Amino acid sequence: MRLHKQSGFVLVIGLMLLTVASGAVISGMSVNKYQERQAGNYVRTNNYEAGADEAFRRFENYEADSGSDDKKGWAEDIRAVVEDRLGGSEKGTIIFPREDDENWLPSDEREKRARERNGEEEQDEDGGDEDIKYAFTRAGIKEVVKLEGDRVKVAFWGEKRLSGYDENDASEDNNGRDVLQAVYSINNDEKSNDAYQDVLLGCEGVQVSGGGGINGNVRTLQPGAGVRLSGDANVDGNVTTMGTLYTDSSITGNILAGDDITLDAGGGYAYGGSIATTGSVFFENSAPAKGDVSANGDVEFNNAATVTGNVSVGGKVIFSNSSAYVSGDIESEEGTVNTANGKEIDKFAGGSVKVVSHTPVSSVNGGECNPQVFSDNKNTLAEEMDNLLATVATDAMGANKDIVVGNYPIGDGSLSPNGLTAFDKTWNVEKDVILAEATTADMPTFDKPVPVVRTQDLTLKNGELNVSGGDVVLLVDGDLTLGSGGGKGLTIDQGSTLTIFVTGETHIKSSTQMASVQATTNGRSTLSLYSTYEDSGSYSKGVLIDGSAQALANVYAPYANVSVTAGGGLRGSARGKTVTVGGGGEIEYVPRSTSGGGDESGENRGDNDSGWKLVGLSYGTVDD
Repeated sequence: MRLHKQSGFVLVIGLMLLTVASGAVISGMSVNKYQERQAGNYVRTNNYEAGADEAFRRFENYEADSGSDDKKGWAEDIRAVVEDRLGGSEKGTIIFPREDDENWLPSDEREKRARERNGEEEQDEDGGDEDIKYAFTRAGIKEVVKLEGDRVKVAFWGEKRLSGYDENDASEDNNGRDVLQAVYSINNDEKSNDAYQDVLLGCEGVQVSGGGGINGNVRTLQPGAGVRLSGDANVDGNVTTMGTLYTDSSITGNILAGDDITLDAGGGYAYGGSIATTGSVFFENSAPAKGDVSANGDVEFNNAATVTGNVSVGGKVIFSNSSAYVSGDIESEEGTVNTANGKEIDKFAGGSVKVVSHTPVSSVNGGECNPQVFSDNKNTLAEEMDNLLATVATDAMGANKDIVVGNYPIGDGSLSPNGLTAFDKTWNVEKDVILAEATTADMPTFDKPVPVVRTQDLTLKNGELNVSGGDVVLLVDGDLTLGSGGGKGLTIDQGSTLTIFVTGETHIKSSTQMASVQATTNGRSTLSLYSTYEDSGSYSKGVLIDGSAQALANVYAPYANVSVTAGGGLRGSARGKTVTVGGGGEIEYVPRSTSGGGDESGENRGDNDSGWKLVGLSYGTVDD
């Protein structure tokens, strides 16, 4: 039997078919891999955009119900920080975030809600839920950049994962992307009825001495009005002055001045924010400055002070002490001078030392001493007081009398929506008697008619004057004196408030002890004082809080000199023609209520009231 020889043709054909099949399989795998990557990139891009969109929505609608109080606080806090840092910052400066700033939305609630929408169980503690951990994106703000004028650019972004990854693993890089930019115009003057935005506001000057801290912002309004902080008068906030600033104490926030700044605090103190002035800066002691320093005039180091940031001046930078040092760059129009020794100029700086043009510090914005708008008629306080004196009933009991509470035989008093009563200790009376009746009237800061008790001079001499029953308004067409003797003084029950309008002098004395009284009640300041008294000289005090009083009050007295010399201090705020603080008492800022009984949570504010106006919006990276 003859065997047929194999020529190899079948083998060749088979190998060709195998090659084609293998190529098809490999091509299909490559296409699938590409499509998988493309889908993953699409999902990640959507997540980044979703994160940016959510951050923008929370930032825009922070006054609305955001589902969680921490989200409302996040947006409010960032806006406040940006506003604080805006003054004195140069164009292009990243003013947020800085060290310790929280730029991400709180993540726990976002992850929980996302899991609920996707029907997923909670992730285990070790973060091992691989299927879910890539599906979420953190939402936040990449940066806020200062633009021209009062404008800022806010870049919103999302980050790769919300939780469950190893930050030390390079393969798990966050790949954060900013995909949404918003440009805002910030006008702080648009904030409605915010008479107490600053804890101490003096139209013509503020002076604090004798220890005690200031927990809040300090500001002056009129051209040339200065601020003097001495004797351990530390400020936990910003200082903005139309005139000069002298301080031998710490200031944690930003400093902005319309004239020279003298920094005379020693090494145990510090200046925590930026320093900017249209005048010059004099470092007379060794306290460090932890931000940038910018001056249209000179900056002189007459002691061993240090600056963590940069120094930029329109004049000269003068080193009269060889231990002074600037960690950043030194830029000046007229050069840098060393008058201390032969130390080389560049040894005074950690960065570069240059002679370049200086971007001038803008003039400090002032304001009217009495900008408060009390009604739809946009009345000032004086105009509103004239209206009240003309319209609130004068025929009610007590309206045309001087009243004294706590002077025998009149004992402890009670102030309520029904009127002012007190216990008469006369042997043949011995019962509560009516001293002043209440009438109903339209009053400033209230959105509906309220009970008003009208008197001439009102004095609480001894004992107690207790406020109860809800919101009570006093209209004192004369002088007001509280707590001049012993006893409990003025007390306010929980759930009640007292609003006082007074035409004469106000004196709050030692027996006024309000340390335990809550600051706000049902969205209103628990105690508010509006005074139209006008001081003609610098030595008279239209509003005086002294002795050992521990006062809780938001004081609005734009025509009066306000003096707080109480050892117990003041919780609230003070606005006056001038404001003087001494005696070692601390001043703690407490927000006032808005007109109509609202609070400052934003629930009664529109977009324009926030002072932030959206003027531009676009997608893309910051560099686009």
